[in-house]
Parts: sequence; structure tokens; C-alpha cells
Amino acid sequence: MNLKTVFARRKTGLVILALIGVMVCLVDFIFTPAESTEATQVSAIQVSATQVSASPPSLPVVEVTTVSAQTYSTEVIVRGQTLPRYQVEITAQVEGEISEIVNGITGQQVAKEDTLITIDNQAYLDAVSAAQLELAYAELNLAEERRAVKQAKQEWAHMQPGKQPDSPLVWRTPHFNVAQQRLARSESLLALARRNLANTEVKAPFSGVIINRYVAPGRYVQQGDPLVSIYGRDQFEMRVLLSEQQWQLLPAEQDLIQLQWPVELSLLNSPPQWSGYISRVENHIDVTTRQRALIITVDAPYEQTPVLLPGRFLEARISGLELPGLYKLPASALTRNGFVWYLDDDNRLQRIAATPVFQKQGDVYIRLPEQDHKRAWRILRHPLSHYLVNTQVQANEAQI
Repeated sequence: MNLKTVFARRKTGLVILALIGVMVCLVDFIFTPAESTEATQVSAIQVSATQVSASPPSLPVVEVTTVSAQTYSTEVIVRGQTLPRYQVEITAQVEGEISEIVNGITGQQVAKEDTLITIDNQAYLDAVSAAQLELAYAELNLAEERRAVKQAKQEWAHMQPGKQPDSPLVWRTPHFNVAQQRLARSESLLALARRNLANTEVKAPFSGVIINRYVAPGRYVQQGDPLVSIYGRDQFEMRVLLSEQQWQLLPAEQDLIQLQWPVELSLLNSPPQWSGYISRVENHIDVTTRQRALIITVDAPYEQTPVLLPGRFLEARISGLELPGLYKLPASALTRNGFVWYLDDDNRLQRIAATPVFQKQGDVYIRLPEQDHKRAWRILRHPLSHYLVNTQVQANEAQI
């Protein structure tokens, strides 16, 4: 092997070694930064986890509203059914055959003195004529007796001047008295005949609405048989019962009646639609509920908008007295067992017994201990049943 061949082989080996070195450097350059970045990320995650595990747990958030004692106008809310002030069943006052149904149709509105039903009146016309004839005879008989009495007295005075007769028959006094009584009876019979004739026209006793009709043309009715039912439409009344606590929220009974204390009426859970007033107060205790009632009157219900119909079950709102020392809370703040939850100065849960006075438009007005009237209370708006006293919470203030 000559020298050139040896030198060429060594040169080739050096080139190969150089290429291998370059490749190793490239591999180290490429993979070393990725491994360092991954290690850095792992280290950061470990630090973050350490920080999270070291932070304290978050406090439960409660919604509170700050309230203080104020003077508020009370309101009494009661419910009842509207009924007509007058409702009657009209019966036949005379017997006879129904001639015509004039205004006796069910649901029809009628005015006072409108004719509803007519009964055949021929027999009653004859009775009036007979009574008039009897009255004429009675008047004639009385006139004759009056003349006879006058003549008898003249004859007695001529025959026995200055003396009184021994018997009233001398002056025909009994005859004259009988004639007077006959005339009075004839007048009564004529009045009765005329009343019976008038009763053949059955008229509405007041302005109202026909509820029921029990007869038809051609039917023969006896005295006392029902003809129609009618209720008045000029006034409706609503009788409502009040507890003793509700009575204490209202003015004196005399003021309620004399001032015709206004009342707002509405369907349940609806805005006011009708207006009424307190017309009277019952001065006895209901034996069933042990409560007293007041009567709310609505004038001209058919002229209001919308029309108020009888039989509606309504909600009545009565404005009452102004009472100091009340707290206005959302109704949800008062628990079923009569407590309200509040926060102390350290944001810890506390509870206190409250006395509800009245409710108005979704709010409840309560009394709290008198010694604390000057302080402001941070009341929980929506207390939960699992709350415990002295639990630390985070407050979120809300407006009421």
C-alpha cells in the first residue's frame, strides 16, 4: 500500500467523524430547549397547585338589604263574594191564567215598575165593577139614613121639645151607624178589588236582572206560586270577615261608616278594577269563624268599567292607619316559622323572631324588638332552611 492510499483513507475517516460531530450538535440543539420548556411548565403547574391548596375556601354569598324603622300606611286585604243587595222570588198575588210574559226572560235587565208577567184579569174587572156598585148602594143608603135621622129629630123636637128620647131608635141612630159601616166595608171591598186587579200585572219591585222564570203563557197559577226571581242591579254588597289584628289597623268604626271609607276591589292578584266603600259594620261575632264582618257596597255596578257582575270572588284592599316603627321587607325574607335572618357586624348569620303586621304589594311589614328601632338591619332576602347561626358569609347588598 503506497502512501497516497493511506492518506486518502485517513482523510475520508476525518470527514466522517466531522459529519457525525455536526449531527450530534444539531440533535442537542434541537431537543435540549423543548425539554427545558416542559420542565419549566411542570414546575409552574406545581407552584400554582401549591398556591391553590394554600388559599382559604370561598365564603357563601347571601343577598341582603339594609332596612330601618319607618312610618308606613297600613293596608288590610280581605276576600269575599259580591252579592246583590236585594234578591227576591216574586210570587203570584192572585190566581188565574198567565196571559203574557212581557219582560220575564232570564237574564233580561228591567227597570223598577216594568211589567214582567200579566194574568188574565177579566174576573177581577168584574169584581171591581161589583164593588163599585155595592159602594154606590152604600152611599145611597147612608144618604137616606142621614135624611131620616134629620126628619126624626125634627118630629121629636116638635112633639117633645127640650126632652131626650128614651130609645136611640127614635132618632134612627142604629140605622145610621149601620149605613156608615156598610159604606166603609164597601170602600174596603172596592180597594181590595182594585188591588187584585192591579196584581194581575206583575211588576218589578226594583231595577234588576231576571234570574229565573218559573211559568209560561197558559199556565194557571194559584196565589203564592213562584213566577220569577230577580236581583237588584243598583247596588252590590260584599261581606268580609276581619280578624282582631286587622280591625286594629283600621280607623274607628264610626269614621269608616260616616266617611264611606273607600275600598279598592279587584280579581285575585290583579290590579284594582272597581271601587266601593264601607257602608256598615256588623256588631256581632260570626259563630263559625269567631270574627266580625264589615259590609262593602258598590254603587251602580253595571255602569262601571268593566261591568261588575254578582257572584264574583274579589280581593278588597282597605287603606288603614299610619303606624310607626315598622320594617318593610320582601315577603320572602320572613320564614314560615316567623323568623328573619340578618348579618351582624362580623358578617355572621343571625336570626330574630319578627311580628308581621300586614302585607302590601309583595312586601311584608314587621315589628322587631323595640330596643333596636334605632339600628339598621341587614336582612337576608332569601333565607334557606339549612342556614346555621354564626355562619360566616359574604354579603351582596340589594335595593328594596
